[in-house]
Amino acid sequence: LPKAELVVDLLQVLQVRYIKLQGDAHPSILRALSGSKIQVLLTVPDQSIPALAQSQNAASEWFEANILHHFPSTEVTGIVLGSELMTKDPSFAGDLIEAGRKIRSCIAAAGLEQEIRVSASLSMQMFSQWGHKPSSAAFEDFYQSHLRELLDFLAPKGSYVMINVDPFEAHLHDGFALDFAMSSSTAQELLDEDTKVGYSSLLDAAVDSAYSAMEKLGFSNIPVVVGEIGWPWKSSGSESDPLSTATVENAALFAQSLVKRIQSDKGTPHKPEASIRVYVHEFFDIVGPAGDSRRRYGLFSTSQVPRYSFHLSPGVSEAEILMRRVLADNGTNGTAFCVAASGAPDSLLSVGLNWACGQGNADCTPIQQNGACYLPDTYSAHASYAFNSYYQKNVGAGATCDFQGAAMLTSTDPSKLLF
Repeated sequence: LPKAELVVDLLQVLQVRYIKLQGDAHPSILRALSGSKIQVLLTVPDQSIPALAQSQNAASEWFEANILHHFPSTEVTGIVLGSELMTKDPSFAGDLIEAGRKIRSCIAAAGLEQEIRVSASLSMQMFSQWGHKPSSAAFEDFYQSHLRELLDFLAPKGSYVMINVDPFEAHLHDGFALDFAMSSSTAQELLDEDTKVGYSSLLDAAVDSAYSAMEKLGFSNIPVVVGEIGWPWKSSGSESDPLSTATVENAALFAQSLVKRIQSDKGTPHKPEASIRVYVHEFFDIVGPAGDSRRRYGLFSTSQVPRYSFHLSPGVSEAEILMRRVLADNGTNGTAFCVAASGAPDSLLSVGLNWACGQGNADCTPIQQNGACYLPDTYSAHASYAFNSYYQKNVGAGATCDFQGAAMLTSTDPSKLLF
């Protein structure tokens, strides 16, 4: 992975204000975040939970090393107990609660009860009937007594429950339509037959399922935060997915749909007054050994290059922001060129090409048959010419290099590229 300072620099360029660190947070990461004004959630590693549960001294040492040594310049606002630990064994609830109590004692002793909340993450595997019928969702029977104890612990202190949602897995194995799982604007509405409420995205259905399940145990005021949600841009190919939906194109479309949904600042059908808070899974791909078959969810490669073009904020794509930074760092005159994204499918390039040459008013005469730039006759070459023609004409007026993830910025003149 890149050095922590480079990652924090990247987060600030992207104007990211909230992150969740999974597993052990190396001291160098917490030091690099100092003064960044990025609000941080720390996750207590699963393997550390039993020791913290058994010993106040162990909890105090963990709190001193990970919080007090860096706070307040590193703005830790929450501590998450483990990563779906109860999914592996419901009886871990006792250790989670006891570790949480000891950490809360540390928070109180430091006078930080208003600044730092304690939470726990739950997998959607713990819910029955989730998503398809949110109002009927409940915790699976063998989790219920343990979850009641956990919710009893979280409720009085203004804490929240974190749920981890994998819409790709839900589409693959739980029968959800692709558009619905991706929260696409073209998704057919799913009707909850009991409440007659319609859902147009899996995200909303998952959050309301969690609220319904907690209410059935008598807890109606614990907020739900989505601790993980994302779409893989690559798969090992071992999954039985005939549509090959783990693609760069789908990951880009999912990211844009997700950002648009969150920026609407609307609640869910069941909790319209409560806006949804989401942590995108994940910034970098999980790094494993050679031949590792895990799916790839990372927004960025470890060389800090976007896997696809997306917008975290209105106006300019993350790829464009990064390219401008690279150009500035290289001391160039800042000239950037808009070309076909590496690996973009011809179907997506064709859509972008047609738009650029039509509504976008790009000068596409040279790529017509017998034109000076007709050869090579490929979608990638023609799209690069059209994309760049549109971009250079309109960048001064705020045009972006995106084309639904089919385009990317480069410092190399497309007339010098070989396709």
